[in-house]
Amino acid sequence: MFFQSKLDRAMEWLKNKNKKPDSQESNSENIEDIRLEKDDILALIISALLVFGPIFIILSLIIYFVFKIG
Repeated sequence: MFFQSKLDRAMEWLKNKNKKPDSQESNSENIEDIRLEKDDILALIISALLVFGPIFIILSLIIYFVFKIG
């Protein structure tokens, strides 16, 4: 499998997160060091464009037609 190391790391993180009791830090989460790779940043940008792109297109069309009619 291509991403076996990432899958193993994620499963280990989930096991450790579920194992620890929340007695001391109930309001704040325990933030661990998350390492981003070069491909991860590109994937974040592409997914953000896929999510917010249609919203921006629809809003720009609405603004265009409002000012064209008015």
